[in-house]
Amino acid sequence: MIKKYTTGARVRYGIATADRRHLQYIRQRLVAEHGMVCALCGKPIEHEYELTIDHIIPRSLGGATVYKNCQLAHKKCNLAKGTTYIDNETVEKSNENAKKGLEIT
Repeated sequence: MIKKYTTGARVRYGIATADRRHLQYIRQRLVAEHGMVCALCGKPIEHEYELTIDHIIPRSLGGATVYKNCQLAHKKCNLAKGTTYIDNETVEKSNENAKKGLEIT
């Protein structure tokens, strides 16, 4: 006899419903306050499927999934950033250089 284990409807793919709602809330709040703009490259995010939530202090370095530690980013930008920590001064400088058409170093 095979024993069935039920996880209930609240757990799906290892993420609880409460966690999903929390992420949806953070995403909606970030879009409402900052618009659909990538925080890493400064360019607009044209499609919703390109949108990801980036942790300013990565989770691997102890960063939490809270509003103050999250920002919107393109999937490509988020993957390129990886698990590195980028401070706000570096981001602002790269955004200014991108607006001027300068090469980002």
